[in-house]
Amino acid sequence: MQATAAEWALVLLAELRHALRRDASPAQLVFFQHDEVLLHVPAEVADDVAGAVHDAAATAGRRLFGDTGVRFPMPARVVEGYDEKVAVPVAR
Repeated sequence: MQATAAEWALVLLAELRHALRRDASPAQLVFFQHDEVLLHVPAEVADDVAGAVHDAAATAGRRLFGDTGVRFPMPARVVEGYDEKVAVPVAR
């Protein structure tokens, strides 16, 4: 199971990088570990990038497992600084 999760995460990252480049996003991937992806993003595009994370998670699930009822939640939190624990809600 752990290997499949790692594979899913790698596909998610590939999809996310592709989307950010395709859209010429100013977002920068800062950190990734297990189930956390940390991006540095200007506030004015934070919601769009959060959407790209959600889309990448869904696409990774479809690429690996096909059309399934299983969902791959990837909640996004938008914060002002890396030290914040309270997130600004992201509509999605």
